[in-house]
Amino acid sequence: MYKNKSHSILMMIDPAHHKDESSFTLSEFLTEIKQTLDRKFKGNGYWVRGELSDWRKSGVHYYGELIEFDENTHQSLAKIRLNMWSSLASKIIPKFHNATGEQLKTGMKVLLLVNVNFHQNFGLSLNIIDIDPSFTLGDREARKKKIITDLTESGVIDNNRALSIPTEFTNVAIISSENAAGLGDFFAEADLLKKHSLCNFDMYHASMQGKDCATTVARQFREIYRATTSQEKSYDAIVLIRGGGSQADLDWFNYFEAANALCHMPIPVFVGIGHERDRTVLDDLAARSFDTPSKVINFIAKTITNNAQKAQANFESIKLITRNCSSKAKSDIEKQHQYITHFAKQAVIAQRKATDDYYKLVHTNAKQQLTYQTQLINSHYQNMMQMAKKSIEVSKVQVNSIKQNTFTIAKSLIQSHGKQLGIWQCGIVEYAKNTLYNAQNSIKSHYKGVLSLSIDPTLQRGFAVTTDNGKYITSSTQANQCESLNVKYHDGDVQVTIKRENNA
Repeated sequence: MYKNKSHSILMMIDPAHHKDESSFTLSEFLTEIKQTLDRKFKGNGYWVRGELSDWRKSGVHYYGELIEFDENTHQSLAKIRLNMWSSLASKIIPKFHNATGEQLKTGMKVLLLVNVNFHQNFGLSLNIIDIDPSFTLGDREARKKKIITDLTESGVIDNNRALSIPTEFTNVAIISSENAAGLGDFFAEADLLKKHSLCNFDMYHASMQGKDCATTVARQFREIYRATTSQEKSYDAIVLIRGGGSQADLDWFNYFEAANALCHMPIPVFVGIGHERDRTVLDDLAARSFDTPSKVINFIAKTITNNAQKAQANFESIKLITRNCSSKAKSDIEKQHQYITHFAKQAVIAQRKATDDYYKLVHTNAKQQLTYQTQLINSHYQNMMQMAKKSIEVSKVQVNSIKQNTFTIAKSLIQSHGKQLGIWQCGIVEYAKNTLYNAQNSIKSHYKGVLSLSIDPTLQRGFAVTTDNGKYITSSTQANQCESLNVKYHDGDVQVTIKRENNA
């Protein structure tokens, strides 16, 4: 099969043999591989299980990949290309749809009957020749059972469905997709309730299908939990809705993350994500499950309407009771008014006589008390005048003594400070004289230095000053640019003409 296997091995060890006539061309080598695979895997196919990835239709055929993931790390363990030709697809796809109610799609776990296919240009792939729908259904049910088991073991499975259903709705949180197609009836009714200030609805957007569904739904449950526990928001219920869809679309709600988040919500959750025949794990865990979103909003609206009707009936009953009570009270008041009027007249007459007698008694006692208090006040006044005179005399003596002591202390302090000031004055005068003397000497020294730097003393020492039209020349470069120069000495000036050599 491999022509000369030992020679081929030798060729790989020794590159010098790569041009040997017994070597393979690439097409020959790949053909050998294809023939080997065809012999090894010939037969009626092999059942292989995995997860569909990148599943798509191109023309009349279907293509994708089959991937195996590690159950713990979710890392890819194996991957291979899949093909399903149109001749078989027309039988396999209807068979799968009739059994499961959905279409083959990316992310779905499947059990496939395949043949091994190896092509020299396209490599290794598997051709689908049949599918077992019961495997996909079984995987879904197994996942649901595991979620229920895990939540039961953690003790939270009954948390939400044990909560009481609200008897009134004023604030409701809605978890749904941002572009919620098919929810027109729900939002039309919700907007009407909100418009009439009967109930407020806050939207929390999440993906309602696809691989991000469970994650975003759980994230919004946690956001609502944070807002309510921090008292930023207050809700009577949480509504999870979507506009229907296939069983495969609804299967995205059968994941642990969203189910666990729902069970930890302290607020009743209403689920309306499917139809009558479609139930998810969330339906079983929520406080209340509805077939459709429309039934959710109808329940809320009906509750509000019933409460309003009860309130109206109670109001009419209260009005009737109030009217009857008012009539009876009016009659009782009239009777009481007549009795009180008669009683008041009698009481006024009796009270008037008692008041006159009491006035006379009070008037007599008041005169006696006034005479007594006047005598008592005069006596206190005389005593206070005597005590005031004595206090004034004592205070005068104390003030004179304090005055003499103050004058003596002040005189002593003035004399002491005067001597100190005299000493400080002498010191300041002496310091000022020394400072002035030093300053005069410094000024003289600087003045002499300045005079020594003037032009005349400099000329006396043998130096000369060169100018050109009154401008000082300080370098040979400047001098070479002049026609004539004036040189000043201490005993007179000399006019100098500049001569330049002809370099031509």
